[in-house]
Amino acid sequence: MNLLNIKAITKKEIKSYINNPAAYIVLIAFSLMWQFLFFKNALIVGESSLRNLFEVLPWLLLIFIPAITMGSISKEKDEGTLELILTHPVSDIELILGKILSAKLFVVYALLFTFPLAFTFSKFGKFDWGVYAGQLIGSILLSVSLISLGIYISSLVKNQIASLIVTMVAVFFLIVSGSEFLTISLPFSILPIMTNISVLTHFQSTIRGVLDLRDLLYFLSFTLVFISLAFLQLSKRRYGNLKAKYKRIKLIVLLLIGNTLVFSYLGSVVPGRLDLTQEKVYTLSESTKKVIGGLENNVEITFYASGKLPSQYSPVVQDVKDVLRDYRISSNGKIIVKTKDPSLKAEDATEATTKGIQEIQFNVIGQEEFQVKTGFLGVHISAEGKEDSLPFIQQTDDLEYMLTSIINKLTAKDKKTIGFLSGHGEKELFDYVFLNGELTKQYETKSITLDKTNPVIDENIDTLVIAGPTIKFEDNEKEAIMLFMQKNKNVLFLIDTYSVDKQLSYANVLEDPFAPFLENFGIKVNQNIVYDLQSNETLRFTAAGGQNYFLPYPFWVRGIVKDPKDPITLKLNTITMPWPSSVEINEQKLGELGLTKRDLVTTTKLAGLRSGSFTINPQEDTFPQQNLAEHSLVVALEPKNVQESSAYSLGKMVVAGNSELFTDQFVQQTPENFVLALNIFSWLSGQESFADIKSKSSPFGKLVFTDPSQPAIFKYGNMAIPLLIPSFTGLVILIKRNQLKKRIYLNEAKENVNTPNQT
Repeated sequence: MNLLNIKAITKKEIKSYINNPAAYIVLIAFSLMWQFLFFKNALIVGESSLRNLFEVLPWLLLIFIPAITMGSISKEKDEGTLELILTHPVSDIELILGKILSAKLFVVYALLFTFPLAFTFSKFGKFDWGVYAGQLIGSILLSVSLISLGIYISSLVKNQIASLIVTMVAVFFLIVSGSEFLTISLPFSILPIMTNISVLTHFQSTIRGVLDLRDLLYFLSFTLVFISLAFLQLSKRRYGNLKAKYKRIKLIVLLLIGNTLVFSYLGSVVPGRLDLTQEKVYTLSESTKKVIGGLENNVEITFYASGKLPSQYSPVVQDVKDVLRDYRISSNGKIIVKTKDPSLKAEDATEATTKGIQEIQFNVIGQEEFQVKTGFLGVHISAEGKEDSLPFIQQTDDLEYMLTSIINKLTAKDKKTIGFLSGHGEKELFDYVFLNGELTKQYETKSITLDKTNPVIDENIDTLVIAGPTIKFEDNEKEAIMLFMQKNKNVLFLIDTYSVDKQLSYANVLEDPFAPFLENFGIKVNQNIVYDLQSNETLRFTAAGGQNYFLPYPFWVRGIVKDPKDPITLKLNTITMPWPSSVEINEQKLGELGLTKRDLVTTTKLAGLRSGSFTINPQEDTFPQQNLAEHSLVVALEPKNVQESSAYSLGKMVVAGNSELFTDQFVQQTPENFVLALNIFSWLSGQESFADIKSKSSPFGKLVFTDPSQPAIFKYGNMAIPLLIPSFTGLVILIKRNQLKKRIYLNEAKENVNTPNQT
């Protein structure tokens, strides 16, 4: 095999793309359609991720790849140039590799138009370049595989249109082969084969930022098989009359294909993956390794997964198996992993149900009707005579957090205690159901009610939570809280200065808030509600006619994390706070108490304050644009010399001008709020936090624009790039070609001069 020949063929094919106006039309149409489909929802979702962009790529390649490969060999046959090429000192394999390489470079050129998108996304939000690298690598692998298929089909037929149609049908089959559309009526034994054949099954893993050995071997084997088949087809044309030689080549090619498939299968059972994400989202965190590495007794994890689940759960099953394998390896033999299929044995199904694993019904579409499947997909964990379970695993984004927190819950000893104060209209444990459920995996939580006559806070409480009190505290109750704090105890204050009536869309000042008590420590939670014109949430509202519409809502502030490297706000960017009040600090008072403070969450510089009673309806209220400034929303305080603080000195405090930010609505819908809560309790109690695991669940953040015109510029500027660059390139090449046509060559000019005019 001569590399110079491959280079020459590649160069020839690239020139054919460059000089062909149809190639520019296909490229522009592909890029514009791709970005148009992406931007339909990109700004509504508001996430700095290109995942949705690459998820639609296989469907566009269904048209794009056949269009650029249909004439690779069919055109040579049709024009009679294939025989001419084969008479040159160029082998069949060199011809095929040159064709594939040129088509690959053309596709890579199209994929590079995603780089401006990635760059602009990184400027307006947290962006993971490692995930983007995985998406590009996966797209290139997918494209090369489909190109090899297209060139093989092109070698089979003489007509380019026939090649186009057959390739499109083949690619369509490879995309949908793992869906219920085809598998609903297939025998159970064939289902895994169909799922593994699908290019989507393997492509979706790479666009998460994970290069799995199984996926790499799939694409490599796919490409080698169709290169070999294309080579065999050309060899048949070259050596058709030399049957013995063709038979030898055929045998060699078939052996190569067989070895490739066997190697691919053997490699698929060997675990191995490369996590490209910047924060190693798909690698066990240090917190997890510390928990499972310190296990004293065995932990048994049983994974119940039914065999014939809908195809969309195949990646979930594989991910769970990979994660459990990592747990087993990192535990030094302390974690025992078992996998059971309840669909094979009735006793396993009964056992799964007994252990809290739910049998779920799945609605799937097949043979022009809805059909119902049932199956199990859950994990049961037992240790030291205690047990817990994950009844149903729908996705694996936070699987590591759930597994580690349950293992810690079952095995941890000497947990710190968190007390939620009640009796004064505070939000209690039932107001923070989701948060409390997660806290109990690391801490002991309890509700505390003070005795009116002799209020004393239990000394076993390590951290006290006072969340949104609305009823007046007696003086002796305030003294009890003061004494508790002076024993080097820690407190989380979530203070409301307003009562918000969501039904009437009205905000009223609280008559006797708890905020004045905090002034003893140099903290003032102001009687106001903050609005932010730059960083806020977009909410859905319902009009009188029942129509839904979306509006930016400045009273739901998307607070900016002051220092993403702070242990409390580590890796966070924004925190959602509904109707918050601003927090002020008296620096002189802090100095007298020996405390130091730091801002955790603030507004942008385009934030204002509202006071008095007022409507909170965005349609009825206007937001003044005067006196805008940055305001603190969450602050942390601690003794200046933490190591030297005595048992009778003030402990650590966190103060937030809002008690809603950790309720179920916000910790479930905005993971950043949940991570902040875990970090706060970890910092206050001095106990290891699992927030670093939770914060890994999404390597992307929210898009934040500083000007109303930026979203439009962001969208249409990115869409203009794949239109302008190919158009400009094509125009320049067209002009140069026209100039070459008009050029007079030197020899021709001399002949014209030396030839006398004959009259």
